Amino acid sequence: MPDNIDDNSKSDNGTISSDTFEPIKATDIPLSQPVSQPAHRHPSDAPNIEADGSSRRWIYGSIAAAFACVLLLFIATIYQGDSTDAEHSIAEDKPTSAATAPPTLEESPFQKAQLAAARRTAQDILARMLEKQQSLEAMNIQQWAAEEYQQVLSAANEGDQLYRERAFKAAIEHYETAEALLDKLEAGREPHIAQLLEQGLAALNQGQTETAQQAFEQVLLIEPDHPQALQGKQRCASLPEAFAAT
Repeated sequence: MPDNIDDNSKSDNGTISSDTFEPIKATDIPLSQPVSQPAHRHPSDAPNIEADGSSRRWIYGSIAAAFACVLLLFIATIYQGDSTDAEHSIAEDKPTSAATAPPTLEESPFQKAQLAAARRTAQDILARMLEKQQSLEAMNIQQWAAEEYQQVLSAANEGDQLYRERAFKAAIEHYETAEALLDKLEAGREPHIAQLLEQGLAALNQGQTETAQQAFEQVLLIEPDHPQALQGKQRCASLPEAFAAT
């Protein structure tokens, strides 16, 4: 025993008294803990579970959408790069084709002078032709010589096309053809009026007032103040009354 033990704790005979120390009590310690049972979930916890599932699905959907956007951006970048390369290749080919194209020859001063003279000639013929055309249209040429007048318009239109193509010599030929047809119509105007008057008077003498009136009206289309045509039309109106009086 150590020497520092209080001498009072010793008995008279040198032994340690049992009253000096408190007795040690035994404690019941369980050898094993009972397995804890999982807590029972209340039905009210179900919405929380569904909310957690919805949030997970939203997160997964957002990740998928972001991945799709990145993929589309990558594809667009590749496509734009291919288009740029194609444009560069086309741009590089253009100077080559332009360089291989044969140079256009400039017209000589003599050729320019000839073209200018031909243009003036075509314009002079066209001006005369338009003046004659307006005069005949005032006489209703479309109604008493429609076929011949259509030939005039066809020749003039072909001349216009050639004029726009700077083929002035060929345009002059078509303008001259149209002008000749107009001159022919103008020259045949008086004989045509005389023929209509003759037809009208013959029909009137035979009592065919309707045929006579049509002939006189055609004359008045050409010359609205023609005196014989006006008289013949008046006779057509009075002829039925004369027949009725007899």
